[in-house]
Amino acid sequence: MKTNKNKPLHRQMEKVIENIYTLIEIRGFRISDVEKAIGVSIGYLSRIKKGMNMDALNLINLACYFNVTIDDLVFKDYKNELVKAKLAKLEEEYMIKKYKLEEEFKEACKAKRKEVLEALAVND
Repeated sequence: MKTNKNKPLHRQMEKVIENIYTLIEIRGFRISDVEKAIGVSIGYLSRIKKGMNMDALNLINLACYFNVTIDDLVFKDYKNELVKAKLAKLEEEYMIKKYKLEEEFKEACKAKRKEVLEALAVND
């Protein structure tokens, strides 16, 4: 039976790539902007995702770009942070909509109050 000695390394690289793409999503970056900022060609991260090897310098550049440690980029699970970021965005959107609805309700109440007062004044 043939075994792949690089399986643990391959799994770790998958984790690194997952973290890179998760950080891109959390920060709201475009992949091409990240590639340009670290000095690699457009499509580099896609090629890495498909199995091309990443050199250490680009790993360091990515860690610097995201302002994280290399250990975090390699080992940390950023999925929870992505969920937290999405939740925070939803909460913000909810609060904005709630505020707008409250303002609309106040305006509707003022208009109705004015209408009722005018009707009462006409009937007197």
